[in-house]
Amino acid sequence: MNALKLQRTGIKTALLTLLIGGLLYFAYYQTLSDFLIYLLYTFVFIACAINLIVLLRILTYTQKHKRGKKALYAVSALLVIALLTSLVFFKLTSNLADTMQITLVNRTATELSSVRITGCKKVRLNTMAPGEERTVWVRIKRDCSLELSYNEGGQLKNEIISAYVTTSMGKKITYPIGAK
Repeated sequence: MNALKLQRTGIKTALLTLLIGGLLYFAYYQTLSDFLIYLLYTFVFIACAINLIVLLRILTYTQKHKRGKKALYAVSALLVIALLTSLVFFKLTSNLADTMQITLVNRTATELSSVRITGCKKVRLNTMAPGEERTVWVRIKRDCSLELSYNEGGQLKNEIISAYVTTSMGKKITYPIGAK
């Protein structure tokens, strides 16, 4: 393989890694889909392997040939950036896998006060008007449950959002308050 082909291959590999990795991460960020997390993990593994192989081919070529070294070193830097970015996507995805995205919807006919989520993390929402929706991100650090408490017309009510959650169990759910 000549220097020009190595440059093109390296640039295409790095840019595809950044583009596909970014698209998969942001799709997972929006949906928290189980399928996408496995797809992203698989992609990161394969992309890192391919980037390393291309990087090693470029470095081997620069050891044997004197022409085009500067351009190949620039492409090598781009490949290293793509590798590091893939690892950042992996870490961010792992963090998101430990997060529950809960959309609370007030289905009651009255305003709710002292709205709180407890269990994994304490989240205070204060008041919610009838029909109002609020999205809360709850980080899961251990085995726990997610419980909701609120005051409706002077009466304290408790509901269980999820009886058991654990790490790597991140989901996107909608919970209707007062629907039971």
